[in-house]
Amino acid sequence: MRWSQWVVGGVFLFFSADLFAVSRVKPELLSHIQVPFNQSLRIPRDLPLHMRFAGKFVHPDGKRREYPVQSEGISIISHPSAPRLTGVKFPIQGQWFQGISGMAWNSDGTVWMVSDNGFESRQRSVDVPLLIYRARLDWQSSEVRILEAHWLRDPNRVLPFGITNEGTKKRYLTGGDLDPESIIQVGNRIFIGDSYGPHLLELTKKGILKNVWDLKLGKKTLMSPDHYSLRLPSQPGVVRFDIKRGNGVEGLTLSPDRKKLWLALGVALYQNEKADLESYNGRPYVRILEFDLESLDFTGKSFRYGLVGGYTRLSDFQVVDAQNAVLIERDRGEGELSMACQGPFEPGCHNRPARYKRLIRVSLNPTPQGFFTTVSDLDLLSIQDPHGKSKIKKATELFSYPFSTIRSVLVTPQKQMILVNDNNYGMSSARTFGKPDLTEFVLLKAEAFWE
Repeated sequence: MRWSQWVVGGVFLFFSADLFAVSRVKPELLSHIQVPFNQSLRIPRDLPLHMRFAGKFVHPDGKRREYPVQSEGISIISHPSAPRLTGVKFPIQGQWFQGISGMAWNSDGTVWMVSDNGFESRQRSVDVPLLIYRARLDWQSSEVRILEAHWLRDPNRVLPFGITNEGTKKRYLTGGDLDPESIIQVGNRIFIGDSYGPHLLELTKKGILKNVWDLKLGKKTLMSPDHYSLRLPSQPGVVRFDIKRGNGVEGLTLSPDRKKLWLALGVALYQNEKADLESYNGRPYVRILEFDLESLDFTGKSFRYGLVGGYTRLSDFQVVDAQNAVLIERDRGEGELSMACQGPFEPGCHNRPARYKRLIRVSLNPTPQGFFTTVSDLDLLSIQDPHGKSKIKKATELFSYPFSTIRSVLVTPQKQMILVNDNNYGMSSARTFGKPDLTEFVLLKAEAFWE
């Protein structure tokens, strides 16, 4: 891979020479689904009482708020000096269809989905259950039809650490135990990628945990600061871990020969105690690890993808065929750039607007250094909508998908793309100030993307 170095405003920027040949494609919106924020779930009768209200620990001070005492929902992207309220009051009664972090095809054309931990951290998410869903996306009626909903459980004590519901019979899993970020079906098995360990998990289609593996690169076990084996020292000092919190297995897909799983990490690994990131010619890269489905172990092999810069991360990675994969690369920002703060941060403007949200096609023919290189990309902040398919009122024919956490992509047999955002359980407000983001599914087409 060849690299070019430019200087802009005194800052060194590194670009792959391949980027100058990248095909920039304009996508078109074919359909748009918005799921109501308060779409509730049927709660199992034996669900522990503490899980019948969600969000008791979301207050910035970390202290419990029991209903009817409530906390204001605050966008996790807003600046502490100017918190942007989302209009949601916590705790909420019951459990709702929220926080979709991964999608995968089922063999019948329906879609598996998995929800993430809830409120970003273990401590804040102990009253949030983890679920997998099988659903049908009805693009004609703009509805998500949930066909099955399974609450994740560990009755056989597969997890090697204590869980929130340790002493119960069913052992329902919560956001205090795991943080699912990706999902795939392989035969009768479901695999999920977790960011806390990070871990690879195997479950039945009913949500029963069967196996868990720590991630390995060669002989090294990769750990986040949430790994169960890590402990804070009794006095100030260095705690070694390998990957930033909340950026574990963001993409989970089958290899082209369908004999292995590829696990894509969200950010570059740390190289040392100084927190230097793995990089190539100044550009950080993420690892795609390989897991053999026959031996049920990591092969030690990995591939690489170079991020645009230190401010972006990978959200998903899906193999499409023997030559191509698609991935999501995004920044952490939310909201339209036109609504950015122009002076001091205020609740009525975006302190960190969305600037880089891309769907990218890469070649699966790696370079000698093991890099997958970009072939074409779509700007998810500039989507054509000539037929008015958007559910959002807008002044132009352009549709934007300006969410902080665009989580997952699926490619249909017709080479159309399905995307979903994680709405962060009422802790994001990209669309409308004072209102929570909804879970939004979009269907895109871009024929030139595949040329």
